[in-house]
Amino acid sequence: MICHIYCRTIFCIRFLNYYDIIKVNIKGGDMNMLALDKPNDLEHLIKGIDIVVALMSDMSCNVCLAIYPDLESMSQQFPNVMFVSADVTSMKNLVGQYMIFTFPTIIIFVNGKETVRFERVFSLMDVEISISRYDQLLHQ
Repeated sequence: MICHIYCRTIFCIRFLNYYDIIKVNIKGGDMNMLALDKPNDLEHLIKGIDIVVALMSDMSCNVCLAIYPDLESMSQQFPNVMFVSADVTSMKNLVGQYMIFTFPTIIIFVNGKETVRFERVFSLMDVEISISRYDQLLHQ
C-alpha cells in the first residue's frame, strides 16, 4: 500500500479516498525498519499494511537498544513485513492504547489485528518463527 517515497523520509499511504502523510525516520539505508514520530503513525501503518512488527521501547532500556540491530537485520529477511520502532517515552498514549507494561515489547499485527506479543524475556528466534509463519501464510 505504500505509494510514494520522498527522500526516504516521507511515506504516502493510501487509505480509501484520501492520502495520509506519515513522516518517519529510516535508520540505515534500505532497511525496512522505521522509527515512528507520532502515535497515529502506528495506527495508520497497522491498517494499511498486512504485517507490521512493532518494537515498543524506552530510551532507558538497554535490552531494547541491544535487540534493535537484530530486528533491523531481520527486516532484510522479510521484505513484505514492515518493521517499526516506537519510543514510548515521547508517546505516552501508546502505553495505554496497546497495554505495554514492560520493555521490550514486540507486537506483531496481521491484517490490522494484534496476533502475537513478546514481552520482557523472549527469544528472537521465536519472534522470527512467528513472523515467518504469518509471512508464508499471507504472501505465498
